[in-house]
Amino acid sequence: LNEVLSVSDCVTILRKGEYVGTVPTSEATESSLTEMMVGKKVELNIDRPVVEQKEIRLKVEHVSVDNEYGVSVLDDVNFEAYSGEILGIAGISGCGQKELLESIAGLQKIESGNISYSDDAAAPVSLVGKDPREINEMGVSLFFVPEDRLGMGLVGNMDIVDNMMLRSYRKGKSIFLNRNSPKKLAEDIFPGLFDIAIGEREGVNKKPEKDMVEIALNYLKCDKENVVYIGDTDVDFLTAKNSGLDCILVSWGFRGADFIKKYDANYFVDRPEEILDI
Repeated sequence: LNEVLSVSDCVTILRKGEYVGTVPTSEATESSLTEMMVGKKVELNIDRPVVEQKEIRLKVEHVSVDNEYGVSVLDDVNFEAYSGEILGIAGISGCGQKELLESIAGLQKIESGNISYSDDAAAPVSLVGKDPREINEMGVSLFFVPEDRLGMGLVGNMDIVDNMMLRSYRKGKSIFLNRNSPKKLAEDIFPGLFDIAIGEREGVNKKPEKDMVEIALNYLKCDKENVVYIGDTDVDFLTAKNSGLDCILVSWGFRGADFIKKYDANYFVDRPEEILDI
């Protein structure tokens, strides 16, 4: 923003594709432009406390990675991440940050270099050549949130309990799965957030069929006149239509605003608080 203020005579702000306003640069500040861009006041001064006795936790040395087409996406990358530190990696989509994080998590094969992790109690250990399960079994506290959280971060047609079970089912002592522990974990993490969560199961047709909606309505003892279906895809729109429910499509989910507005939903919303006004 400081560059915008130094070279321009006036500034025009667009937010979510809509015109917000135009102001003379002489009357603008970084704070005022940020507020127009975001839609609310934003604090630009970030408090960064000094971390004492910080230790190296993650060390990336001369890491190079080729993608599935043999094209180099990472070339001799080096950095260190310390305890008590948040290290930000910025770049546009396709710049290599996805491959870098997947390499650290054990999901991406590296061509050369080394990635090591250390804590206070042990010497550094190399993560190269190990898959996520092996890294976890080493006792390394490493968590990875993928770029595609819906497509790669969870199984969309499974409920919360079953998704949580994916991390721990190998710890079972028999061929039968115990759902009690992951169910309790889900209730602890999301207390009171969900009354019912329905995943794919035998004898129940998947969306866009109405089966899962009917199960939820019967469980909650709700009439369709008092229920609205909220979704973010064309499948959600069709599910609401097949279930005889009013539909709200949101623009911040799996599909963008341009895609979902092709469908004749009852409402389209860009912010969660707009749902409360319907």
